[in-house]
Amino acid sequence: MNLSPSLYLLPSMATLARLSRKALTSSPLTSHHHHLLRRTLAAEAAAATPKITESPDRVKWDYRGQRKIIPLGQWLPKIAVDAYVAPNVVLAGQVTVYDGASVWNGSVLRGDLNKITVGFCSNVQERCVVHAAWSSPTGSASYCDVISLFCSQILALGVVTFSNPGRVKGPSHKVARFRKSVKVVMVKGLPAETSIERFVSIGASSLLRSCTIEPECIIGQHSILMEGSLVETHSILEAGTVVPPGRRIPTGELWAGNPARFVRTLTHEETLEIPKLAVAINDLSKSYFMEFLPYSTVYLEVEKLKKKLGISI
Repeated sequence: MNLSPSLYLLPSMATLARLSRKALTSSPLTSHHHHLLRRTLAAEAAAATPKITESPDRVKWDYRGQRKIIPLGQWLPKIAVDAYVAPNVVLAGQVTVYDGASVWNGSVLRGDLNKITVGFCSNVQERCVVHAAWSSPTGSASYCDVISLFCSQILALGVVTFSNPGRVKGPSHKVARFRKSVKVVMVKGLPAETSIERFVSIGASSLLRSCTIEPECIIGQHSILMEGSLVETHSILEAGTVVPPGRRIPTGELWAGNPARFVRTLTHEETLEIPKLAVAINDLSKSYFMEFLPYSTVYLEVEKLKKKLGISI
């Protein structure tokens, strides 16, 4: 059988095509041309892409949204005139900072559920978190619990409510000398509020929740005081101490550990040094207090912005 001469040339032509393609891809001159082509296309694509810029009439507001004093409903934080509260501290709700007290940078005092009190010449150091629950595990009534009137009215349960019209003697007691007969429901026990009394030093990064700290105590750094815990006067907690719910730290003792355990009894000289530490921190806070105006310094930034925009108002 006679075949066409072109059929004999087909395998050799296919082989030649493969060899030529391989030679083209491996040639340094061709790879250089491909590289130049890719760079040219990338430059053209970058030039064609429009740059996204801010509008020239857009005002840049660089102020932080954090507020030092946050009212919650009818509750407004109260700060004494000579108390030092750092600018980046957050006080919310039922928080009272008494004379000579200081709350240092980064601390948060949340009085959204119950009262928080920082007593005279006490200090809450950096990055502390202080909170209060509705009620404590000791069975006490919350400050925000209610008393019900027979006229279906709800009032807040506070000291002023029954300071004059009689005593609350039991869990259910009718208080006289009101226009309406009032039935007060109250459970005995420690209050659920967080109370830091006078000459108390709270170490940095501590967490306090619904606890009571009596006068002249030291709470070490990174300590945790849980609901219903009580630290009696002239007591010291070492750094990192965890006080479980309902635990009582007796007066004049040193406790440490997780959970807190008795270490030893404090000497008389050590108890005398506790208020001196609080006074020293109070004196130190005065130098910080002098560097801040009574109100915020944001107005200075506003003046700079008005000058930049050419606003004369």
